[in-house]
Amino acid sequence: MKVLLLDTIEKLGRVGDIVEVARGYARNFLLPRSLVVVATDKQVKHHEERVKKLREKLETQIAQKKDIAAGFTDLKIVINKKVAKDGKLFGSVTKKEILNAVKEQKLPIEGYTIDVKSIPKKIGKYKIKLDFGFEVEAMIDLEVKAEA
Repeated sequence: MKVLLLDTIEKLGRVGDIVEVARGYARNFLLPRSLVVVATDKQVKHHEERVKKLREKLETQIAQKKDIAAGFTDLKIVINKKVAKDGKLFGSVTKKEILNAVKEQKLPIEGYTIDVKSIPKKIGKYKIKLDFGFEVEAMIDLEVKAEA
């Protein structure tokens, strides 16, 4: 019996896959738990239309993210911090400080886009990765200077 998966089922398939299963397995286990629907022509066509709409929506979101990321090319920000004698910062540059410095440049950014692994803890120049999701990334130049 051909069924359309409504949920990912281990060792069977992912959401949206059309798979062949035994009638008893479908009738006694999968259908009562609403994990599948019988893969009729109508169901398959409806699923394909839904997938097509979701892909179009996803493509528009990716295009929007790429447009936003393009605005961050060649962005250079400077943050002044208190520094110990050995050049280490008291604390570190926080995501909020980077976020505020970027917002001062009038660019739209959310806090989750800043890659936490690349937060600097010393004076110097750094490349900070911004992750916009959907594999869209941008790099900004950050310079950490000692406060006068």
